[in-house]
Amino acid sequence: MDTKKDEYNYTQLNIVGNKIVDIATGEQFDISNSTLLKKTSRGEFSVNYSSFNYINNDKLRDLIAAGIKDVDLALILCMSLNLIEGQNICLAENDAPHSTASIANMIGQQQQPVKMKLNRLIDLDLLYYGHVKQIGYNRKVFVVNPNFLKKGKIFNIFLKELFTGSTSILGKPSKISYKYNSYFHIDTSALKNLIASGIRQVDLALFIFMSCNLEQDYNICLDEKNKPHTSSSLSRLTNSSQQSIKSKLDMLVEKDLLHYGVLKEKKSYKKVYIANFHLVKGKRNFKSVIKLLFNDFN
Repeated sequence: MDTKKDEYNYTQLNIVGNKIVDIATGEQFDISNSTLLKKTSRGEFSVNYSSFNYINNDKLRDLIAAGIKDVDLALILCMSLNLIEGQNICLAENDAPHSTASIANMIGQQQQPVKMKLNRLIDLDLLYYGHVKQIGYNRKVFVVNPNFLKKGKIFNIFLKELFTGSTSILGKPSKISYKYNSYFHIDTSALKNLIASGIRQVDLALFIFMSCNLEQDYNICLDEKNKPHTSSSLSRLTNSSQQSIKSKLDMLVEKDLLHYGVLKEKKSYKKVYIANFHLVKGKRNFKSVIKLLFNDFN
């Protein structure tokens, strides 16, 4: 889950004299060796996730352009709830490596359609399925491609044999990294609660599609031209009917994943879709005006 904190600026004030008095009790305090600070609201608040994954915006856009199925995207997100940090191995809730059966059970589907989706993800090079050296599991495991999604910043070198695009780390010959030019965070604790609540995979996928270009101060969902997304732009993006998109958007608003309305500070945008910062965010700090728009996912 996340934690929110209001942000303030502090300005040092000059002190005249060396005492202050509590007007309620008359008690005096010596401040001759103290610093007096004026606390002023910055009109911002910060959001920190206790557990999260990074999602590569550029790679997500490439997948959308290539026509990735929405159910396949949703599946890899669900599989990534409990990744081993620095290894990207998919674990079930009991910390055992995921299997087709455990994944199907998690999302409430039959094994056969889940198996088909997993095979498509493997064909897209988003997943590896097999034995991994140096890790110690005596069974096959699913590993998410860290070029698309990752947990952590430094990774075990075994991933270099599975996926291209890694960067060596100076002074750490057994470690590598995967760098993103642009990314957003997804709170895995909040996502877990959403999955347990029965969110539809197609709705989750649309929400993630919308999150690959988040405006930084208000978490507004923007298109590739940095204009607010509409049902029409999302219809073109996903190659879906506008009516179908509108129905999904209404569901996302109803489930509190999106807020739809006019922001006084962004009047020129007219109505906008704002992503729930309890689930996804592109940066740490936001303008305070959106703080009360959403509930968290407890």
